[in-house]
Amino acid sequence: FSLPREVEEQLFILNKYYTVTRYPDAAGGLPSESVDKVEAQRAYGLAGEVIRLVREFLRSRA
Repeated sequence: FSLPREVEEQLFILNKYYTVTRYPDAAGGLPSESVDKVEAQRAYGLAGEVIRLVREFLRSRA
């Protein structure tokens, strides 16, 4: 199965935040120093959109 390009692009962006928050030394500083409020809000919105698309996909396969 392959992901829709839209989801793939959003996950690529979100991966940056996952790595920084999961492995604090990955960015060379604290996560709070590498992600500002605007970026956090954008990531939150993208995550919500990915969840929506996955739910839609799962419903279509049921």
